[in-house]
Amino acid sequence: MPYKDRQKERERQRRRDNQRKRWKAPIRWEKSKARAARWRAAHREAVNAQAAARYAIKRGRLVRGVCVECGMAKVHAHHEDYSKPLEVVWLCSQHHRRRHMDEQP
Repeated sequence: MPYKDRQKERERQRRRDNQRKRWKAPIRWEKSKARAARWRAAHREAVNAQAAARYAIKRGRLVRGVCVECGMAKVHAHHEDYSKPLEVVWLCSQHHRRRHMDEQP
């Protein structure tokens, strides 16, 4: 490995190590947990719909399909209406992200 490549690799590794240290800092985890708890409290209906869908998948009452847009097998369950937790549209991560971007005002 040439000298410049070794230097670049060491610098990359140093940055990676520093980033890991920052992410492992207790204050960051506490902030992250608090932010997640606030979201769950504010979006109780969405949380319940997601939990119901997960449980139905686990019990076999809801079967994963393929992405309705591209046919990919690795999919997310997208709820058009959270009051109907078992009515989901199967979307890959890319199309799921796009669907949520389209819904934003």
